[in-house]
Amino acid sequence: MKNTFKILSIATFVAAVGFLFASCDSNGNSSTGGGSGSKEVLATINTYDSNGNLTWYTEHEYGSNGRLTKRSSYGADGVLNYYQVNDEYDAKGREKKISSYGANGVLNVYIMLEYDANGRPAKSSNYSANGVLSDYSVYIYRSL
Repeated sequence: MKNTFKILSIATFVAAVGFLFASCDSNGNSSTGGGSGSKEVLATINTYDSNGNLTWYTEHEYGSNGRLTKRSSYGADGVLNYYQVNDEYDAKGREKKISSYGANGVLNVYIMLEYDANGRPAKSSNYSANGVLSDYSVYIYRSL
């Protein structure tokens, strides 16, 4: 159960972070800033313990259209822990379904994402491999 929580938490976090730092052009291609017309995308997230030691990292892969297609999580030793595949996007190019697989290639869970009228993440629902809803998160926004 501990690994499942980690996988779900990461998926929810990455979906939210991806929304906060990425933008889409009229073709649904995602990018994050970058000057002089360059296109930058998130390549890797490194996670460190309180002593500054690498504990695990996640690498991101993108399709020719610039959309995120896969996230692979590795231990500090470089051994694959699990990977996530972006199975579906909505009409606006936003992540809709993310499937998470163990290092052995077996589906563990999948996440369905929904967005509000402003295009922000509104809900993420986590399902077991056999399609049973296990839990969901609702995103609530407020003005500063």
